[in-house]
Amino acid sequence: MREPFSVMVDEVERTGIRNWELVDDGLHSLDRRRLRALKRLKESLGLDFVLHGPLGDTNIASFSRVVRGVVVRRLLRSLELAAELGVGLWLFHPGSFTELAGLYRHREWSVQEESIGRIVEAARNLEIDIGIENMPAGPARYLLVKVDQFLRFYESTVTSGVGLVLDVGHANTVHEVDEFLEKLGPRITHIHAHDNDGSFDRHRAIGEGTIDWNIVLTGLKRAGFTGMLSVEAMRAPVESVRRLEDKISRL
Repeated sequence: MREPFSVMVDEVERTGIRNWELVDDGLHSLDRRRLRALKRLKESLGLDFVLHGPLGDTNIASFSRVVRGVVVRRLLRSLELAAELGVGLWLFHPGSFTELAGLYRHREWSVQEESIGRIVEAARNLEIDIGIENMPAGPARYLLVKVDQFLRFYESTVTSGVGLVLDVGHANTVHEVDEFLEKLGPRITHIHAHDNDGSFDRHRAIGEGTIDWNIVLTGLKRAGFTGMLSVEAMRAPVESVRRLEDKISRL
């Protein structure tokens, strides 16, 4: 993500890894030219892609209709590109509390639901699967961090078609990795894999934190998970992929 789009393409070719999560933001924001390059890469190497929607400044629970309208349109544009690229899944972040949350208590949930309703409808029309990610504990104050929040989230018929992108590292910051697997296992459609010590979202290499990956992988197998595990380690990402492959082979 810190390197230009062209460097990312070279890395995909160099590693020989066939499953990749792309990010439609920052230096890797997609346009028609880049979409064509990714299509060629996908076809020539037999790759499978998942696309992460825009990350920055994308609060789908914003109380401002103007801001929220811009955010949702940006996400829908990313969703259209994902469908054109033929990815296996498009994923996005939940909303977050704002400075106005104290004035309009509990309305952020209905605002987020309104935004998600538009995304779900577009995904249905485009015939593409979508998922929403659990976020870490911290100052950002996201609406969807803990298991009980996701249980409430899935009570709505609007959100029933949205899979759970389980970020294991994020779940570890609230010490609920096991609970996510036990209570939401069937909803998990994609995995973000990285490690930390439970105190902060550090995106360490697999095995450099307190997460018991054998328990995670066993729980996913028990839940019937068949999706992609995307390694998000800031250091030693390829080595982390190999470590997970080795653990999976021993199940």
